[in-house]
Amino acid sequence: MPSPWALLAVIALLRGCSYLPTQWALGALPPIAVVVLQVLGAGLFLLVALAAGRALRPMLALARRAPGPVALLALSQTVVPLTLIALAVGSVQTGAAAILVAPSPILAAMLARATGDRTPLGTAQLAGMGFALAGVVLVGAGAHVGSAAGAGAFLAAGACYAVAAVTMRRHFADTPVLVTAGLTTLPALPVALVALALLPLGGVPATAIGGTLLLGTLTLGVAVVLLVTLVRRVGAARGLLVIYLTPVVALVAAVVAAGEPLTVAAVLGLGTVVAGVALAARPVRPAPARPRPGYAPVAATLRPEAVRALGTARRVRVAAGDWARCASAHRSGRTRARGAGYGRLRP
Repeated sequence: MPSPWALLAVIALLRGCSYLPTQWALGALPPIAVVVLQVLGAGLFLLVALAAGRALRPMLALARRAPGPVALLALSQTVVPLTLIALAVGSVQTGAAAILVAPSPILAAMLARATGDRTPLGTAQLAGMGFALAGVVLVGAGAHVGSAAGAGAFLAAGACYAVAAVTMRRHFADTPVLVTAGLTTLPALPVALVALALLPLGGVPATAIGGTLLLGTLTLGVAVVLLVTLVRRVGAARGLLVIYLTPVVALVAAVVAAGEPLTVAAVLGLGTVVAGVALAARPVRPAPARPRPGYAPVAATLRPEAVRALGTARRVRVAAGDWARCASAHRSGRTRARGAGYGRLRP
């Protein structure tokens, strides 16, 4: 089983490296076509994986048994955020989009606590999320937001990701990982097929269509399987730390592949994000157990030999009480039990 750090790194790599190919695809395809092709690629991948793992029938049975949580998961993880991002991607720059989506882990922590999730999340972890959020702001410093509608769309998409993570943790904690991942995308597959038939893609290059399908397979198929595994192991809030690392990977990919300039604020932001994620991902120390009522608080102040003597004395008192009750019942004639056997000390 890969460690949470490995899962976090792979998901961030897959999603961060998808920014540039998505921008290139938008040059040849309309935004709604990019979304439809990505959902189609992820749906076909998950469909084949479920069929190979003989998990397709259990997934369909779960969808019939709990349609409400399944619909909420599919809408919040795939359908609504991808549609909002596709409609707003032309009016908001990448850095500003990363800033607008970045509050998702903190929102997920609040939702998880409000819905009764008691996954431990200490002060250091919350401070790490705050540091990572500040780092994302530095990375995207100077980015142009554009329209207020576009900013609202990205904020709503981030809220959807928080709802999806909490839903995974709350309703699908005992569901196989592949089944949960399939439920995030497969309910939208029929809609994607109908939309694909209606879209005018006659003059679009085959390389753009194939590249977008592959992009969806990696970012919505493989990455979601890993995300479900991560959320199940570390909780909704810490599982969404990948949102902080995604713009870091996207910035590095843009500098290396597209030759974009690297500013001092971006470098400071990179370091702040990494430090914040490292702090937020630290395991929480369990709270010390409260002493049980009785002689335990007194025993904590005594030497070991005194504690053993105290325990022996308590066993003597318990055994004596048992013998006395039995003898009283025997004398009153309410039972035929004999006193022999009640006089022995408990081991």
